[in-house]
Amino acid sequence: MRGANVSAQDMPAQVPQGTAPVERETGRLVPRWFSALMYGIFVPWCVFSFLWIGRAMVVQHHIWGAMDVLSGPWQGEMPPMESAAVQASMSVLEKNPRNGLLYIIQELQQDEIGDRRMVRAIALRKAVSWAVESQRRRLFEELLANMNDKGEMPDDYVLPPQEEEALLELIKEREENPSASYEQAKITEVLRWIAEGRRTPPIGPEKRRIRSLQVGYEKKKFFGAERHALKALMKEWAQSDDAARKSAAEEFVLMLESKQTALSPEEAARCSEEADGLEEIYMIGRRRLTEGLHRMANIIGERDIFVDHSHLWDLLRLLDYRDDAARRSIAEAVMSLKGRKYALAYLAEFILKDSVNPVMAVETARLTKDEHEQLLGRENYRRRLNCIEVAWRLAIQYCRQPFEIEGVPKEKQAAFFRLQVIGSIEAVAEDKEVGRAASEALQELQQPCAQHFE
Repeated sequence: MRGANVSAQDMPAQVPQGTAPVERETGRLVPRWFSALMYGIFVPWCVFSFLWIGRAMVVQHHIWGAMDVLSGPWQGEMPPMESAAVQASMSVLEKNPRNGLLYIIQELQQDEIGDRRMVRAIALRKAVSWAVESQRRRLFEELLANMNDKGEMPDDYVLPPQEEEALLELIKEREENPSASYEQAKITEVLRWIAEGRRTPPIGPEKRRIRSLQVGYEKKKFFGAERHALKALMKEWAQSDDAARKSAAEEFVLMLESKQTALSPEEAARCSEEADGLEEIYMIGRRRLTEGLHRMANIIGERDIFVDHSHLWDLLRLLDYRDDAARRSIAEAVMSLKGRKYALAYLAEFILKDSVNPVMAVETARLTKDEHEQLLGRENYRRRLNCIEVAWRLAIQYCRQPFEIEGVPKEKQAAFFRLQVIGSIEAVAEDKEVGRAASEALQELQQPCAQHFE
C-alpha cells in the first residue's frame, strides 16, 4: 500500500483536545520614534560616507593622472612645460596642495627600477658592461676552482693570460675607489696578493673574500624586471632596420643565457645612446614633479595649511636626490615651509646624522650588504651637504628678517632657531665628511648673524 512506510515523524502533530493552539507573540521590538530616529541618522550618514569616499577616489584619480602627465610618457618625447596638458596637471595639483605634496613625495621615494624607462636604461647599460663583468665572473670561477678552503693554491699554478689581464684591471679599478669599506679593502688586498704571485702564505679568509666578490657580480646578471626589459628590447630590435640594433639583439640572446659575449663598439654606442635618452626623459619627469612639489609647498606655506610632521621628515629625506636640478627644487620646497617647528628640528637631525645604521644596509636582490651600506652612506653624505646649505640660507633669512616659527612660544623662537639651525652647523664644523662645508657656512654667517654668535 502506498504511503504505508511513512514514519511517525512525517505525520502532522496532533493537538490534544481541549487545548487552545499557542499563538506567537507579534509586535514592534522598539518604539516607532526610535526607528525613525535611527533611519533618519543612519541612512543620510551612509549616503554621505559613500559620496565622500567617491569624491576622494575621484580626487585621487585626478592627482595620479596629473602626476602621470608630469612624469611623461615612457616612450616618445616629453611634452613642453608650457603645453596645455602640463599646465592643466599643475592646476589639478594646486587645487589639492596637501594631497599633491604627499603624493609627489611618495612618487619621488619610489625606486628607479619601478619605472619602465629606467628599467630599460639599466638593462641596456648592463648589456654594455656585460663583456667586462662576465670576464670577471669567469676569473672568480677560475680562482675558486684552484683554491682550497684555507686559501692555498698549487705552487705551480699560473693564471691564464686573459684572466690575469682581467685581474689587473679589476685591482686598478678597486684601488682608485677612495670610499671603499674595510671589507672591500681586504678583498682588494687578496686580489693584489694573487696578482703578485702569492709571495706570503695565506692567512685563511682569502677564499671567502673572493666568493663574496663573486656574489656581487652574480647579482649583475639579468633577472626580474631587467630580464623582461631586455627580452622586450631583443624582440623589438630584432625587427629593426638599424644594423647595429639588429646585431645587438643577437647578443642579447646570449646574455640572457648568461654566456660570454661582447657588444661591438657600434652596438655599445647604440645601447648607450638609447639608455641616455630614456634616462633623460625620466629625469625631466622627476624635475617637473619636484617643481610641482615646490609649488605645493609654496601654497601650503602661504595658506598656512597643516602638514603632518611625518611628511616633513619625508620631504627632508629627499634632499639626497641624485639629480641637481630636482634637488634644488626640493630645497626650495623646504625653504617654503621654514616656519614649521618640525621642519627645523628634522633639518638639524639630518645634519647631525654622521653615519648609517648598519641594520638598514641589508642584502638585496641587486646589492650585497656592503654595497648597500656604501650606497646609503653616499646618500647620507649628499643629504647632509644639502641640509647644511638649506640651514645656511634659513639662517641668513632669519637674521635679516626673523620669521615666526609655529609651535614655539614667541619668546623662545630665537633660542630655538639658534639651537636647531646654527647650532647644528656648529656641531659638525669639525666633521671629517661635511666639516669643510659647515665651516664655510659659519664663516659666511658671522656678519649677518653676529648677535647669535655672542
